[in-house]
Amino acid sequence: MRIAIAGIVEEGLIFSPIKATAADFRVLRGPDLLQSIEVDATLRELDMEPVPLLLATHLAPSGVVEEVAYVAWRDEIVEGLRNAGRLDGVCLLLHGAMTVERIWNGETDLLREVRAAT
Repeated sequence: MRIAIAGIVEEGLIFSPIKATAADFRVLRGPDLLQSIEVDATLRELDMEPVPLLLATHLAPSGVVEEVAYVAWRDEIVEGLRNAGRLDGVCLLLHGAMTVERIWNGETDLLREVRAAT
């Protein structure tokens, strides 16, 4: 089974005046993404082929995520899904509390775009 792995993780504090910018995130792609989540042994046990796309992780709680950074990462994930070939599933790594300027709920937006692309 081929499983795409991607995500954007941020703990948003909507009342915080500190905006989360691209510079505040650690962005991993490809093998670096897989090493960061330490799933190699589990994937081998389950006979799964990982298709690592992108993982953007904010290391501390902050306010709203800047729209330009979020949209660039979201679009890279969606494009990666479209170019991945046959996939049996998608594993999205999410926190569940991301607020994006002018979009509001980042996880909902990402899920909609991923669903439309697969």
